[in-house]
Amino acid sequence: MAARSVRRPTIGPHTAFLTAFSLVAFVAVHVAMVLVSGVFNNLRSMVTGYYDIGQGGKS
Repeated sequence: MAARSVRRPTIGPHTAFLTAFSLVAFVAVHVAMVLVSGVFNNLRSMVTGYYDIGQGGKS
């Protein structure tokens, strides 16, 4: 008697596409937020722990 292969449940192509698209969209949105808020200030704050909030007009 031949051994029967066990059929394992798989995710469908739509689920795989939506998962991959969601991951790419998540990364793209977060990269855009870093670019908008200032790349160098964010990098400096990650390295030094100091975030420059600026000195808007001294009076």
